[in-house]
Amino acid sequence: MDQIFTIRTYGFGELAQMYFPAVSPKTASTNLNNWIKSAPALKSALCETGRRRRPDMLTVRHRSD
Repeated sequence: MDQIFTIRTYGFGELAQMYFPAVSPKTASTNLNNWIKSAPALKSALCETGRRRRPDMLTVRHRSD
């Protein structure tokens, strides 16, 4: 069953688990971090919104319209 994505502030690990539900929370976070690092445009866009190197939270400002 597909879940409805609610636009709100997510913890980094929480969001990672949504993208990678079949792995451990630590692996999900690593995978999301690697995905961000592998996409220069995404990394740049997140930095422009104020993303720190090791964020605790991703806010609505970090989402794409």
